[in-house]
Amino acid sequence: MNVKKFNESRYLIALKKLEDKKGSVFILKELYSKYFKIEEQTVEALEQHLRTLSGFSNCTLAADTLDLKKEYNLVLELSEEINLEDYNSKGDVKTSVLKALKEQFTEYYTPEEVERLEAINKVVNAVNSIDKIDAQAIQYHHLTSQFVYREDVANTQKQFLRRKI
Repeated sequence: MNVKKFNESRYLIALKKLEDKKGSVFILKELYSKYFKIEEQTVEALEQHLRTLSGFSNCTLAADTLDLKKEYNLVLELSEEINLEDYNSKGDVKTSVLKALKEQFTEYYTPEEVERLEAINKVVNAVNSIDKIDAQAIQYHHLTSQFVYREDVANTQKQFLRRKI
């Protein structure tokens, strides 16, 4: 597909936002593994784990009884901002996320636009293949709303070039 435009500035801003969360990614992973000791690093898995340990159905109350309320609230807060699946084990943004982000800020030509541009390029190539004076004699006629070849203009230009100074 033909790229129409790529908004690099908006892409770089979005990329910086993702990269700025690297420290928070490590904190979130550490909370899951060290404080809550669970492998699956999702809020759902954490809430199920808290319910299982405490016997309470309310996760906030369960975390409070286990003296992990601050950590639980921090996990909830960070999980709203961060999707751990977007980051690799080193905390870097995954290449699949980078590709999707780049795609988000890329605009492509539609098939109709590609067809129109190809037709325009054919016309431009045809005009470029003729003599410069003849090409300049092609003008837009406002009454008929069409391009016309003005032979009188071309002949005047040719006569002017033949004059000796």
